[in-house]
Amino acid sequence: MSKMRKTVERKRRIIYQDAGAGEKPSHNPKATVEGFLATAFDAVPGSQVDTWTYNVGNCWLNEDGTLYAWGQKRWQTAHVFGDANQIIVDAVHNAGIEIFASLKMNDAHCAFVGVDDPLKISRPDLLIGEHFPGKYPHLLPGEPLWGVGSYPEFSIGGWHFASLDFAKPEVREHRLKFILLMCTTYDWDGVELDFCRHPLHFKLGTEPENMVTMTGFMRRVRATIDEIGEKRGRPFVLAVRVPPTPRQALLTGLAAERAMTVRS
Repeated sequence: MSKMRKTVERKRRIIYQDAGAGEKPSHNPKATVEGFLATAFDAVPGSQVDTWTYNVGNCWLNEDGTLYAWGQKRWQTAHVFGDANQIIVDAVHNAGIEIFASLKMNDAHCAFVGVDDPLKISRPDLLIGEHFPGKYPHLLPGEPLWGVGSYPEFSIGGWHFASLDFAKPEVREHRLKFILLMCTTYDWDGVELDFCRHPLHFKLGTEPENMVTMTGFMRRVRATIDEIGEKRGRPFVLAVRVPPTPRQALLTGLAAERAMTVRS
């Protein structure tokens, strides 16, 4: 354990997880900064919330490897809003509260609204399902959601065919690059890796053999986070959201209980 990491001691009475649903251009092209903060944060200063975690999206990178500007690419308007990440970081810090970037490590909403992540479109071999069922990645107007060739509506495959397979080294490198870019682009106090939205990270049945793979990936994340903290001269905190019981975590390929007792 580094000397820098030992210094992270702070009272955290309530950790608030902000899913990022506040008013902003991704939801309303006419959004204002004042409206964004009113829906997302203004009621918090003076409360028992000591830590704010802010959802920064689905760990996307543009095709050129730069950070994906959530909401600015698909909703182009003449309205100048600014960078939602920077706005919330400044507001939270001005209130004397710490703020973490919250990353959805394997979001699968695209399985039923259409895939538009550049990596998933260009490399379907990196997905748990390895292909797009039916007419994915984009549904056509009036097209049935679960058409010919798709997975059954309520099956695991139906939700997770478009989840990335962390057994693939390209996936782990992609995620690590996003973490490094996001954590060094803004003045976060830490980062939360959310493995629960959504909690399938390997092909069904391969979770036990891949637990060591995910543990190795987390060691690399830990080393990256520590290096960021060392360079900036103050700690960078790592938080991880996992299923609520050790058994449930193991079923998704996460050796969470061991990680709590063994520090690399």
